[in-house]
Amino acid sequence: MSIERFTYASTELYATLRTTIIDGEPWFVLADLCKVLDLTTPARVAERIDPAGVSQTHISSGGQRRSVTIVNESGMYEVVFRSDKPEAVTFRRWITGTVLPTIRKTGTYSTAPALTGPALMAAALIEAQSTLAAKDAVIAELEPKAELADAYLTAGGGERLVDQAAKLLGMKAKELRAFMLEQRLMFTRYAACGTTQYEHYADFAEHFGQREHTVNHSSGQCAHYTLTIKPRGIDLIRKRLRDQEEAA
Repeated sequence: MSIERFTYASTELYATLRTTIIDGEPWFVLADLCKVLDLTTPARVAERIDPAGVSQTHISSGGQRRSVTIVNESGMYEVVFRSDKPEAVTFRRWITGTVLPTIRKTGTYSTAPALTGPALMAAALIEAQSTLAAKDAVIAELEPKAELADAYLTAGGGERLVDQAAKLLGMKAKELRAFMLEQRLMFTRYAACGTTQYEHYADFAEHFGQREHTVNHSSGQCAHYTLTIKPRGIDLIRKRLRDQEEAA
């Protein structure tokens, strides 16, 4: 199986992304994606991707042939969206703007037999229509995710307050709080001054954060804690919202 290598270079990172073509579609070496995106356990990442988008292949490296995990184009987007790293947006744009167009330009997608004259023109027209239809379907599915990723991955740290996250999710802040309480993603607690506050459960420490600030009251100072939602927390909420809609 032929492996093509692309070099990703930024101010912070220089890495290689290996790709291959299976049945006319591009697949990406999962370990390479994870390295760029600071996802330290590719095996765990693979478990969270749609099984249809994950496979195994063999590549030659250092004189040895070994098995590696690969993901298709849809799986690649799932991996990118799991990263909290701000560079994930730049990396995704590099793949969609450089890697995929380069692969398509080489003609490796085409497995059609050699044709000439009118037959060649007819086959080319059918192939073009099929490709455009498939591309439109992929864009329709992934564009909302890409817009959401751009909105929250480019921010410093990527964290959002509940009301900010609610806008991204098309909800009201009180609706989002109620949903998070119902889903046992967070719980209510009270400050010494009696102010209602929210805190995430320990199991979701990777999805949420906490900002502390001191408030002066007539009776003295009081520590207030504000819940924040990380990019993967927003992704988790979106998935649970979708699951709830599908179950309804």
